[in-house]
Amino acid sequence: MKESEWADEICARLGDALPKDKLNVACKYPVSYRGDIRKYDHDDKPVACFDTYQTDILISELLGSQGDWIPRVVIECKLGSVTTHDALTYSAKAETHKHLHKYLRYGMLVGNWGDQSVPWRLFQHGSHFDFMLVWSGTQATAAEWETTMDLMQKEIEASSEIEAILFPDRKAPRRIRAIRRGFDTISEAGRAGASITTVAPIVRLAHGRSSGDLAQPILNSPPPKSLA
Repeated sequence: MKESEWADEICARLGDALPKDKLNVACKYPVSYRGDIRKYDHDDKPVACFDTYQTDILISELLGSQGDWIPRVVIECKLGSVTTHDALTYSAKAETHKHLHKYLRYGMLVGNWGDQSVPWRLFQHGSHFDFMLVWSGTQATAAEWETTMDLMQKEIEASSEIEAILFPDRKAPRRIRAIRRGFDTISEAGRAGASITTVAPIVRLAHGRSSGDLAQPILNSPPPKSLA
């Protein structure tokens, strides 16, 4: 199976699994990574043009009935191998996309990886990835799919929360008192002889309505029982 065909299959399965009234899953969708201001119009508003990179899988949030949407999660897919060049290239691509979409969550899925952990070079060189995920084969086991869906939900929520921090509601402002960036590592038994490991940077927030109130973290659920 070709890598692009495999990515399309995953894209279709995610599209079936996620709520279609709230989220859209697109295959090979171009996302802007750079913008140039060409001129200013008569009202002094900038006129810009944008360049795009194609992404393997894009999960977007749908906004109302006018066709507006916000990109939430990008998944790049590799099948069977990940080179240092792959890690550096995809991480640089993630950086350019996130330069324009600072709330965008970006990661990689590696298939046909057997019982091995996340490729060390992906972790070493993937400084702009928010999550890394491996499947033992081309099709996810039940445990792998459950972890994948749980991770996607967390990344969608993280994207929304980061957007809310960047573009706050001025009518109901929150006073955020602490932000922590970290990562979780999860090890789960897959099918016999296989395992899955995910590495997902998370954001932990403490915030309140007043300077004297610190709320509990709102983004991350309790850590899984089995930590690598």
